[in-house]
Amino acid sequence: MADEVQALTKAFSGLGGLGVDEPTMVAALANWRRQPEKRSGFRKSFPGLFKEHGVIERCEDEYMLHLAAEFSRFKNLMVLWAMHPWERDARLAHHVLHQAHPAAIVVEVACTRSAEELLGASKPHLVQTFKYYKELHGKHIEEDLGSEEALREAVQCLATPERYFSQVMAAALREGADHHGKEALARVAVTRSDVDMDGIRAAYQEQFGAKLEDAVAGSAHGHFRDALVSLIVGK
Repeated sequence: MADEVQALTKAFSGLGGLGVDEPTMVAALANWRRQPEKRSGFRKSFPGLFKEHGVIERCEDEYMLHLAAEFSRFKNLMVLWAMHPWERDARLAHHVLHQAHPAAIVVEVACTRSAEELLGASKPHLVQTFKYYKELHGKHIEEDLGSEEALREAVQCLATPERYFSQVMAAALREGADHHGKEALARVAVTRSDVDMDGIRAAYQEQFGAKLEDAVAGSAHGHFRDALVSLIVGK
């Protein structure tokens, strides 16, 4: 019983908050029928979700909000994937302007659209400028931008998008990543899967010495994990 309770606790907790393990939860519905002692053991072993309240264990409101967000990750990923790219970009930009999402999202949208879609001749011109800057001055332009974080992100996203997005995904997978940081996993996986995901995987391997899909599989859970890996690997 202890192993079953531990498995279900992990399925609910998300182990860092990257989705939930739906199959384990569904299995418990069938396997624990007419065994209320198992549910009682689960509640007592999971103080993050339940708190002693007299003779019962009461659900913590704050954790329920957290859990609702984790259940929604797979849904949000699939809706984002199904949208027309222009609508997706518009919604992402609106989130930045009205929901305090990171400004870097607008940088990503602007820098990774093709020249025909967005930037005319400016994007290829800037890429060449950054290339010659390195040749002339011996280091990348982003190294000279100091504390100008937004500008540095824009330059890196324009000049080396695969490296930039691999770093964004690595940050999302780190322990202690905040809510918006974690949301980057779905955003990058969806928006780059048809464009340069193979390059992002290679950049991740080069920078962090591991496969991106393995890192995601080790941190995410359930259908959210499976969807991410499918977008990253393509099969």
